[in-house]
Amino acid sequence: MNKPLECLLRWLGALGVATLTACSHSPTSDSATSAELYREMGIRYLELGQIQTALERLQRAEELAPRNSKIQDALGVLYEKINLLDKASEHYQRALAFAPDEPSSLNNYGQFLCRNNRFDEGLTQLQKAATLPLNERRWFALANMGLCEKARGNLAIAEKHLRAALAENPNYAPALLELVRLSVERGQWLSARAFLERYGGQAPQTAETLALGIQIERALGNSDMAEQYRQILMERFPSAPATKGTTESAR
Repeated sequence: MNKPLECLLRWLGALGVATLTACSHSPTSDSATSAELYREMGIRYLELGQIQTALERLQRAEELAPRNSKIQDALGVLYEKINLLDKASEHYQRALAFAPDEPSSLNNYGQFLCRNNRFDEGLTQLQKAATLPLNERRWFALANMGLCEKARGNLAIAEKHLRAALAENPNYAPALLELVRLSVERGQWLSARAFLERYGGQAPQTAETLALGIQIERALGNSDMAEQYRQILMERFPSAPATKGTTESAR
């Protein structure tokens, strides 16, 4: 267990004793604090891939604060992750019923709808998130609008949204990577190279991005740079499927 999570567990344990002894006096504040701690633990366990433990923590959080939109949103994310889509949808909708203008819930539900081919509904949620005056991270929603449009084949509109995300946050690596993929798909090799270079300045190279680099440089006729990408790919990710593919195509 990592140290932050261990500290959180200890804190909750200590708080739990105090709550039990004082529940008849001030249950509301204690319950809200405990619920938030359980939510944080649930999210951490979910990030660690410990789904059952994450579910238990989030369900406990829900028991303590059933109308907390962030808890409902986290449950939506978890159920979507394990492909219980009806339950995921139910919790996403509850989250928005309790907090209709919560950017994170709008963004997560919008992504969920788009991933399940409910594009118009998903874009409605994402558009709302992107236009909320108090949303300080509009680029998340804009980038996801790009993904949604790309999924249904509207590549020009997808590019427009992704570029809008970068206008809000020029260093947003997921939008840069998606523009690399989109440019490759459209055969726009110089744009692909430019976006890949920008991506490399913001995030570590992966097997996929290195393989994209090989493809881009080969398309541009730059065999030396393509070979450099290939060598790095083989050194860093020798067992990745992308490595095997580029090795075979180089023969």
